Amino acid sequence: MNGFWVSQRSDNGQSIINAAGSREQGVLLTKVSAFVFDQSNQFLERVESTTASLQSGHWRLEDARVYAPGGAAGRA
Repeated sequence: MNGFWVSQRSDNGQSIINAAGSREQGVLLTKVSAFVFDQSNQFLERVESTTASLQSGHWRLEDARVYAPGGAAGRA
């Protein structure tokens, strides 16, 4: 994967985000893939989204689909 990469930690674990594009100084990301890990760095899920926008300390994802190991894809 190429593009723009962001890594961030929270009380729940870590997320690594890849985006094909970035606008508005990184506040708006396009064609987003987020890889979500728990506090023990165990992979939880992958989230695919058309766009993500940074709002008050969290990312708002549009048209998101969640893919978890062993599970069917679902909308977020």
